[in-house]
Amino acid sequence: MWDADLFDVATIFLCTFVCVLVAGMVMSAVWWNNKQEPGAGLWALSFFVGALAAMFTALRSIFPHYLEVQVAICNLLEVAAYGIVWAGIRSFNRQKIHWHYIGAVLALWLIGFLLWEPFRTEINIVIIVQTALTVGFAFLVAWELYNGPGNRQLPMVPIVVGLLITHGLARAAIIPSAILWPAVMVNGQAEAPWFGPYMMELLIHTVATGISFVVLIKDRSEQRHRIASETDVLTGIQNRRAFIEATQLALANQMHEWSLAILDLDNFKAINDRHGHQTGDRVLVRFSDAVKTTIPESATFARIGGEEFAILLKSGEPRLVRSLLEGVRSAVEAVQVNHHGQRVPLTTSIGAAMTPVVGRNFDNLMGAADEAVYRAKNAGRNRLEFFHPTESLNEMVRGEQGRITQLQAKAG
Repeated sequence: MWDADLFDVATIFLCTFVCVLVAGMVMSAVWWNNKQEPGAGLWALSFFVGALAAMFTALRSIFPHYLEVQVAICNLLEVAAYGIVWAGIRSFNRQKIHWHYIGAVLALWLIGFLLWEPFRTEINIVIIVQTALTVGFAFLVAWELYNGPGNRQLPMVPIVVGLLITHGLARAAIIPSAILWPAVMVNGQAEAPWFGPYMMELLIHTVATGISFVVLIKDRSEQRHRIASETDVLTGIQNRRAFIEATQLALANQMHEWSLAILDLDNFKAINDRHGHQTGDRVLVRFSDAVKTTIPESATFARIGGEEFAILLKSGEPRLVRSLLEGVRSAVEAVQVNHHGQRVPLTTSIGAAMTPVVGRNFDNLMGAADEAVYRAKNAGRNRLEFFHPTESLNEMVRGEQGRITQLQAKAG
């Protein structure tokens, strides 16, 4: 008849097996319905490998033969499961998976088991080494997830990172525990005062992580759809709707002054007519690339029309804004686009308006920048013009005077 304490440990292992197996099945279903997210498939595989480790550990009480080999297999499977979780995070981040590192860790573990006798016969040494490896993987996974491109914008990332760090710290506490209160093997299971709490933490962490990964994939899917709805398909920059939302949000920030610039490609219709729409598309892409590499990271850049683009700069200082936009104009002029060996000339007319002059109303700011770019095109193209209210008023007066003159001529 089994000792009650040992039976409890075996039961916890069995419960862990069931929970991890279910998590693997759920993650498999998630991956099947989200084939564009290969990380889900790797996480499903990690859960299945972890389930095997839990099952073999639970069965050690029933089949105590070849205990050293069973311990080696169980611990190898557990370390492999953590390694595959890391591979899933790398895949989730769209980064290269370093399978050779995972293989090297497993190979070193196996070599140590074969060549170092205490690693086969002293359960506490096995526990310490295996714990150090899993703690390292837990912290590595947390670091990779937190620093993955775009991950910090996902609501679930801080929670998953917190779970991984908490799990790593809890596992790390096993090392001093195994030194101060060494475990002993009884009927195929490790017995120690801390072993039951450790297993409960592992069970809770497994369930929480499985749920968190599912939500994480949902967050990434929503992020992908949101980005697609806010991105211009051809150039990869923001579209008009996203730019308007970002600009209105920025203008509400009273701590900064802003400048809005509209960039209109000169003679773009003639480029399309003379060289074809494919060349026109290449011009738009090269133009966008040139602007992106010239403006500061704090700027917002978008395509707001066919050949019309906009930049929002976090500055209302005329000299700085002029210097930045003249740099953009020069960068665009230097772009090399060829069609059948013939260079396609590319220039842009830029109109800018600043909040210290126009105010923070989006429609007024956009209208002022639009008026300025219209003036730049009329003045000969490939130039930068700023909106000035006095000039606008003078133009209105001249227009009104011309209208009055026409009416007088008709009346005469």
